[in-house]
Amino acid sequence: MPVSEPRPGKNRRRQNGKPEFEAVYDAYYDRIYKYVYTLLLNREDAEEVTSETFLAAYSCFDRYDPEKGCFAELVERQRLDTRQ
Repeated sequence: MPVSEPRPGKNRRRQNGKPEFEAVYDAYYDRIYKYVYTLLLNREDAEEVTSETFLAAYSCFDRYDPEKGCFAELVERQRLDTRQ
């Protein structure tokens, strides 16, 4: 079940037209958590992977392109890191 890329609200964009991080967080959090939970079937692990995904996203947010999306790759990377 891939994570689809929702569009953050247009009214929460920076001057360069890209969304604010808070808008992206709000748009993705529930979907990412639910997806990760279906993979791990453990609430604590799902919360950790979701948090780590957003930390990773925040660290590279200046390069975020809503047309390309990037969260599916971040979720998978964080899930694999948690399982090791």
